[in-house]
Amino acid sequence: MEVEVTSNTSKALALANILVNGIESLIFDCSCSDAYIDVEFSSLEDLLGSDINVNLSECEYRPDKYFELDYLVDYGLVNSVNVSLGSSGTNYRVLYDEAIKTTLKWAIPYMKLT
Repeated sequence: MEVEVTSNTSKALALANILVNGIESLIFDCSCSDAYIDVEFSSLEDLLGSDINVNLSECEYRPDKYFELDYLVDYGLVNSVNVSLGSSGTNYRVLYDEAIKTTLKWAIPYMKLT
């Protein structure tokens, strides 16, 4: 069985990587307790081309730069990224689970596992 990884799959995994790295940079730089993605999605591919809203919770400092998050727009993965203070949305750590699901979706058939 041959499996083709689509460009959308590659883009979705790149989006997850850049988004997590950017959020974790903001959490560290602004001394925040947590972060949330305030956009509805059921898979990483749903985030492609969307407007991403990131809410930072309990920060000591307000962010003045967005680190890697700007790359999401520069690379055409999303339309826009907005960062604000708050705690509404889905915890950003769910992106780790979504990246694993996306990878396994293609790896398991390739490895002929069921």
